[in-house]
Amino acid sequence: MRNLAKFIIICSVFISCHKKESVVRADYRYIAPVYGDIRLNPTEDTLCFILAEHTYKRIESLNLFKNRDSTYMSFYDRGSKSISMYNFYSGRLIKRVPLYTWIRSSKLDKVSVFVKNFDSIYITTMTTLFLVDSTGKVKRGIKYSEDLGRRPYTTTTSPMLFRGNMVYIAVKPAINDKSLDAQRRWRTLYEFDMNNQTKTPYYSLPDIYQNGLLGYAFVDYGYCMNNRGNFVFSFAADPNIYETDLANYHVAYFGRSKFQKGEIETVSKEQLQKEDGYKVYSLRDSYGEILFDPYRKRYLRLAKQKMSEADFQSKSGRKKRSIIVFDETFKIIGESGINDDFSFNFLLFLDDGAIYTMAKSRDGHELRFVRLLYTDDKSAKMTLTQYQRENK
Repeated sequence: MRNLAKFIIICSVFISCHKKESVVRADYRYIAPVYGDIRLNPTEDTLCFILAEHTYKRIESLNLFKNRDSTYMSFYDRGSKSISMYNFYSGRLIKRVPLYTWIRSSKLDKVSVFVKNFDSIYITTMTTLFLVDSTGKVKRGIKYSEDLGRRPYTTTTSPMLFRGNMVYIAVKPAINDKSLDAQRRWRTLYEFDMNNQTKTPYYSLPDIYQNGLLGYAFVDYGYCMNNRGNFVFSFAADPNIYETDLANYHVAYFGRSKFQKGEIETVSKEQLQKEDGYKVYSLRDSYGEILFDPYRKRYLRLAKQKMSEADFQSKSGRKKRSIIVFDETFKIIGESGINDDFSFNFLLFLDDGAIYTMAKSRDGHELRFVRLLYTDDKSAKMTLTQYQRENK
């Protein structure tokens, strides 16, 4: 019995250590912020892409890609369940492919798409990650049907990323928001090895999620990859941002908005049972996605300011938003408010440093993008509108 007791104690210690090691602990680095007047301002330079017939402007999974030194834009239209690919500089539609010609329609309910190039198109469905080409040939597939609560997906602000032969995809948050244990077990990414047909979960939620409940809307995150090949994460309930190589390098940087006056507090299970989850979210400050500007080596992070109880009850709008600008060292160098016309989720960074965002359009048959300039950007380059006009 004595030996059995020792064995149980040793196993308990091992399991406890294993659980602790599975939660990422980041080193904290404070860099004093300078909230300067650096903002992204719209210009008069716009680009229009005419939609093909039977495309319904329900745009998701939009990304840019290069092919033979040309730049293309692709997007998945959820209404028509099709992929459209345009030459970005000419605005010309190159290819439109309905997905139901490739994949059974029963699997297209929760689809996301990432076009790496014309020969490598990645499609996530409810059960499978497919690799196809633009002719419709399915080159590879890997199933994950045993774990539908952890469905991979890709968006502009949670893009599919590649390192060597590995594919990294975000996991759609779908956990019991009243279970702290579920929150602690959550992992934000899958690493897919398409050749060996394996998937590996990576990267836990940070400390604030390990110590208390927050509600479903706060179990959200976005990420980008920087010029060092590291992932940079932004979590909805955490003022810090995180840089990691997913192995041995984990660093947290000060990323708090100047508009955040109090702490983002956790809530009790009882409060989540009694109150609307959206209210819990609306009455607290929060953070959105983070993007990397590879030309200037800057990070752009979305911050969202809490609503008052009166504004929430009157249903008079949504949270005000701002963009925090970081330099290459993760020092905050600016923050400014943005209006509802600014689509942070569809910011596009061009190789020449141009930045475009999707803008509102009254025409239901076109996508319109407006060029943005930093207030400290003194460059005077030919705009894409000028380029298109002179090269027609």
